[in-house]
Amino acid sequence: MRTASRVVFVDTSRIGRGGRRRGKPHVCYDGERIFKVSGLTGLKDYDEIFIDTLFPEIYDEVLELLRRVLGCIC
Repeated sequence: MRTASRVVFVDTSRIGRGGRRRGKPHVCYDGERIFKVSGLTGLKDYDEIFIDTLFPEIYDEVLELLRRVLGCIC
């Protein structure tokens, strides 16, 4: 029997963390609620994370997510 995976969809903000105007959060939806996070690394309890756009300003956060999920990425 398959178990349901926890999925979240993220509308990323170019200036969410590393841009000029700090503080604009990423908006997320997990099928039940809409919420905001300031960093993608705050999404810890999800099996799948769908990101709408990969801006250069958030590459470090995405790389950290990949390292956490996949183990070691050189």
